[in-house]
Amino acid sequence: MVFFEGGTKQYGGPFTSDEIALKLKNEAKAKSLEGVVNAARDLNQPLFLAQFVKLLTDATDLMVADRLTLSISELTKEDFRPRDIEQIKSWWNTHKNSYTNWPYEELDQGLRDFGSANYSAASKII
Repeated sequence: MVFFEGGTKQYGGPFTSDEIALKLKNEAKAKSLEGVVNAARDLNQPLFLAQFVKLLTDATDLMVADRLTLSISELTKEDFRPRDIEQIKSWWNTHKNSYTNWPYEELDQGLRDFGSANYSAASKII
C-alpha cells in the first residue's frame, strides 16, 4: 500500500487520478515513487503512459524501472522485458500519437486559479 505523506499525516488511499498524476510529476526522484507507480498502474489509465516512459528513461532505481516496465506492458498490452528501455522508447516513439497525455498544464493552471480564489477561471479549465 502506498502512503502519501504531508507533514505528520499519512494517507493510504484511495487516490484520484489527479492526485496520482501530481505525485508522478512532482516526485520523480522520491523514494516512494515505486508505490506511486503501482497506484497509477492500478487505475489502468493510459493517460499515464507518457510520464511512465519519461520516468523510465530517467530511472536510476532498478526496482522503479522494473515497476515502470510492468506498468507500461500492462497498459499497452505489449510484452516488454524488464530493463529493455530502448525497446520501450522505440515502441513509444512509434505509438505515442495514439495515446492522450495527462493534461498537466491544464491541471496546474486550474490549481493555481483555485488557490488564488479565481474560481470562475478554475471551473473553465475542467
